[in-house]
Amino acid sequence: MYDLKTVQLANSSHQSKFSSSADIQSYAPGRIEILGNHTDYNLGTTLSAAINCGTSMVLSKSKSNGVNLFAADLNKSIHFHDVILNLFSIDTLINIFIYNLFQGKTIELNIPSKMTMHQ
Repeated sequence: MYDLKTVQLANSSHQSKFSSSADIQSYAPGRIEILGNHTDYNLGTTLSAAINCGTSMVLSKSKSNGVNLFAADLNKSIHFHDVILNLFSIDTLINIFIYNLFQGKTIELNIPSKMTMHQ
């Protein structure tokens, strides 16, 4: 399964937001689980199937220090200063971003730079 609209939205939003084309593009299909939800990573049996929706991610080098993340479908972004990147793994920062997208909250860390969710 491949959701072309999701990929096109990611690419066009990246071009608009960052004024550059993506260097890397990735797509993962969504899935539904009919049986065994959350057992697959505990060596359990799962009956799942890919669906026609998915997640697309595009990446390019930043012109500034730090990392900028943007959720095109939600029109929300966050900037992590390079000091923050030395304190946390990128996986942790992405999880913070995703969690706060769905919670609708603003976060700020002063360690010693500032990280703010823009809404």
